[in-house]
Amino acid sequence: MKVKKRPFKSLKVQIAFYYLIASILSIALIGMIAYYSTFNIILRDQLRHTKASVEQSGRYIEVYLEKLKAQAYVIANDRDTIGYLSKDSSAGKSQVMQLIRNTLDTDPALTSIIIVGKNGSIVSNEAGLDMAVSEDMMKEAWYVAAINSDMPVLTSARQQSFTMDKESWVISISQEIKSPEGENLGVLLIDIGYGVIESYLSKLNLGDRGYAFVVNSSMDLVYHPDVDYFEDIKKKESLKSICDKAVGYDDAMGMLTHKYQINHSDWLLIGVASLDELLSVRRQMVEILLLSGLLLSGIALGGSWFRAEIKENEAYLRSYEIKALHSQINPHFLYNTLDTIVWMAEFNDSDKVISVTKALAQFFRLSLSKGQEMISLKDELDHVGQYLFIQKQRYDNQLNYEITSDEDLRVLGLDGFMVPKIILQPIVENAVYHGIREKNTPGHLQVRVQFDDSGSIVEIIVEDDGIGFDISEYKGRVLKLGGLGLANVDQRLKLYYGEAYGLEIRSEIGFGTRVILRIPISEQ
Repeated sequence: MKVKKRPFKSLKVQIAFYYLIASILSIALIGMIAYYSTFNIILRDQLRHTKASVEQSGRYIEVYLEKLKAQAYVIANDRDTIGYLSKDSSAGKSQVMQLIRNTLDTDPALTSIIIVGKNGSIVSNEAGLDMAVSEDMMKEAWYVAAINSDMPVLTSARQQSFTMDKESWVISISQEIKSPEGENLGVLLIDIGYGVIESYLSKLNLGDRGYAFVVNSSMDLVYHPDVDYFEDIKKKESLKSICDKAVGYDDAMGMLTHKYQINHSDWLLIGVASLDELLSVRRQMVEILLLSGLLLSGIALGGSWFRAEIKENEAYLRSYEIKALHSQINPHFLYNTLDTIVWMAEFNDSDKVISVTKALAQFFRLSLSKGQEMISLKDELDHVGQYLFIQKQRYDNQLNYEITSDEDLRVLGLDGFMVPKIILQPIVENAVYHGIREKNTPGHLQVRVQFDDSGSIVEIIVEDDGIGFDISEYKGRVLKLGGLGLANVDQRLKLYYGEAYGLEIRSEIGFGTRVILRIPISEQ
């Protein structure tokens, strides 16, 4: 006899193995399709968001630089400025200083305004300037450079060499001052604090690992949130490599970039965005696939190895049914949910893709519950809430639901009231598939938690307005209406709390079904 049983057992093992492999491959395929569809949607949205954010910040800087250049033009062409430097009018230093003070009052970001004559004379709101001057300023390199350039420059305030003291950094705008005949009379320098440019760029929303930086036409760094990049040669080279890349997504970096040339300057603004939302979806997809594989393994292996032993021991049968329920997540529900995600992705509905994916991940987390047999009623309600949320996305207006609890129960504390896990989902699933789905009109399902009249029993009521059924036709087997799930819930509650507890089912054709689960408070 034993020899004859081996091929049968071997065949069962093979069937279970092939079923497991096929199921895992199917889930992996659907998961990959859902992931890449979601990836493309999120990537397109992130590209648009990054482009808009970078260009908006760039335009803010453009407007500010244009304002500075307009102020520089006004001062450089003012008759008092020209008269003082040419010495052919009565304008004196006091008139020029008043002009400088009036300009400074218009913008608190202006740190200093300096007028340097060709002969080395200086007029400024700053005292004790450390600047190289001489009787013939055309011999000073910085003076000649200022004449020949109208581009904003990052420098350390009034110092001949650049210092890493960030507090001293300024952005300088220079403007040549000429006589009416076009002769050089001097140079105007307007400085703004580095913090102005930093304020436009430091708060750019480019993700947790994203950042923006600015370089000039010589590839010198103008702005970066990390000052180490101004000194570290390797870090500077990494920025140069980013500048050389085409805009868009770079798979090697896992980042996407956008560039914006800032008008009125030789500055190039580059935004580097991290795809935090995409990484979150990727992690959730991996979790779902792993959990699904574990669940299918439990279903396949459990059904193969233990079914032949059930009849030998009634007590073992009950123990097995308790454990089997924990693994009994309908694979069709998973397939349908992933199919729904793919459908949403095809319609570029990224918000729903993310919300359903998160709900599915939370559903499986609560299903496993770290292997615990008992969970809080709050988690059990959350578990069935995630299930109904997912089904709502699938059936849309055909399914409406609410989950409520009495105020007295909330005072008792749903967090501390422990129940066997997965006692509601099979009942709710039965209501959706056998009650509401069969209607031709929208259906409503309510999960309500309350005390009974004695106050010593918690009642969890699952009520739907579906098609209902004639309960008299199901005497003795009504709990099998929804398959193993409802029968198992009733038996588990009786095993935990006694024969006085479990399920009570009421139904009427055309009016819906009510299922009441009763759990004693005294067992807590």
